[in-house]
Amino acid sequence: MNRAYVILAPLCTALITGLVSSGCSFAEETSSTAPPAMAPVPTASTSTRVVNADLIRVGISDNSMVNQEYTQTQISANGPFRAIDTATGNIVFEGDAWESVTVTVDNQGFDVQGRTKKPGLRPSAPVQGPIRFEPANSATLLRIPNITRKGSIPSYRGALEVTRGYSSPKKLSTVNILSLQDYLKAVVPNELPARYGLEAVKAQAVAARNYALRPREKAWPQFDICDSQYCQAYYGAHTETPETTRALAETEGQVALYNGELVLALYSSSHGGWGEAYHNVFSDNATKSFPGTPMAYLTGGADIPSEKFSDLSSENAARTFWTTPFPSYDVDSPHHRWERVWKRSEIERTIEAGLAEVSQDNFTKPFVSPLFKPGQRIGVLKRITVNQRGVSGKAMEITIEASNGTWKVQKEFLIRKVFKQNGRMMPSANVVFSHLTDGSGNLVSLKANGGGFGHGVGMSQLGASWMGKHGYHFPQIIQHYYKGASIGSLPVSPGSAPVKTTFFTRQPQGRLMVKLPTTDGINKPVLKVHVNNTVYAVDTGKTQTLDVGNALHAQQLNTLLLEPMETPEPATLFGITLPTAGTATVKPEQIKVWVELVPAQ
Repeated sequence: MNRAYVILAPLCTALITGLVSSGCSFAEETSSTAPPAMAPVPTASTSTRVVNADLIRVGISDNSMVNQEYTQTQISANGPFRAIDTATGNIVFEGDAWESVTVTVDNQGFDVQGRTKKPGLRPSAPVQGPIRFEPANSATLLRIPNITRKGSIPSYRGALEVTRGYSSPKKLSTVNILSLQDYLKAVVPNELPARYGLEAVKAQAVAARNYALRPREKAWPQFDICDSQYCQAYYGAHTETPETTRALAETEGQVALYNGELVLALYSSSHGGWGEAYHNVFSDNATKSFPGTPMAYLTGGADIPSEKFSDLSSENAARTFWTTPFPSYDVDSPHHRWERVWKRSEIERTIEAGLAEVSQDNFTKPFVSPLFKPGQRIGVLKRITVNQRGVSGKAMEITIEASNGTWKVQKEFLIRKVFKQNGRMMPSANVVFSHLTDGSGNLVSLKANGGGFGHGVGMSQLGASWMGKHGYHFPQIIQHYYKGASIGSLPVSPGSAPVKTTFFTRQPQGRLMVKLPTTDGINKPVLKVHVNNTVYAVDTGKTQTLDVGNALHAQQLNTLLLEPMETPEPATLFGITLPTAGTATVKPEQIKVWVELVPAQ
């Protein structure tokens, strides 16, 4: 679909007693169909409803951090709290600090069991639900006493919603509803330690914000993202730290963008000096085919370009690079270069267990051929061959040859699972294998040399740490690992009510951007955008963007508010209504509005 970026004309740069002065003129010459000057949309104090785009729903897993559905949950708080049946708006429980309630569900509805200071609130019949637990004030944190995170009962900002699970009427899920910023306060310190340096933590804050808003897959209908390592590690408010909270405050609301869309901001511990392209690691979400669909900003590449290699996809280049400690940004990683050695009997048992594991999992077995049955034996291992490598030399497909058969395994995650040692996956699939044999050519042991830890796509966390400690600022870190990305506010689309997002900016510099489909009609939808106290109107006939630095406030939060989309009255000429073809094809979700703070490089 063709897209157009449009110029935005400021309706007025001065506000008089809260209203736009009717004498203000546009900075750009406008046509007679340009919308008239108007008053700003009322703020939350006077408006009945403003949609906050900065909220997120986080699914809280059970104590194992694996299951998102369970038969019951417990809710408590460190201060007064209450429970509301969202279906009716009725309060069904009020409790004091440290009181606990247990919630279960069946075909009839939810059951809330616990003492309450107002016994009359206890429902005599099942509650329709979902049930929303709310603290009495912002100083009160809700708790889930029947689980632990980092050895403690976790506490949560915002609200907790207990809703039905999707697999059974007798299971439920617990969802934490809170601001994205509060969510990230308990994510960033668990994904990247403060000792990595302030700029690295800022880069992690932007990447984590992106991933929260755009995870690689959204598997659960009740919430946006899970709380475990399968999404991002979210362990609750008791894990927040002052250092990471500062980094979040100085990047609040900022996201990485590519062509106006949120970047899929993948990250892992360390790359070993050479990042991998997305499609060489992940299968296509829709078709499940592998290799997957390329992403323009996740192309991989060397931290420090070398004249010796253009890429590492050949066996010789991969062997040279991954057996030598080449200079790179994550050179301080304990996994910058690593080695594993298995005796033949050990590696045979390891491969058998690994093939059986990946052959039974519905998500991994499409990438194993033929499938391996529990109890099956490979016989005597003969050779491991890497059939295909990515740009970083990462193994994408291997062949395992043994006396009882030959097996092919695709994808770096499966390869790492097959080659475990002491119960731990191989650090990465940036690996070259060496076969150590006796005088008769029989395999004695298998050696693996490699580098990096994790999938190696997107940002290297240890690489970000090195960059930050050597003078790079977080936008440079983001743009090194996500090629062609810009940094800006969260893109929002028009809705039935005003939509608001906030963002921090260090300097009063930025461009207001609007992305929308090209339309052929004469009458175009009208957008009005508020950046703090300045209001802008869209002229859809132009293809430029507008500097809004004068509207921004340095070293503080700024607000972008997008009004509902308006369609102007049909234009007429000599009393004849002109055609409006094209206006009906513009859907609100196709329009994106944001403030670009750091342009793409």
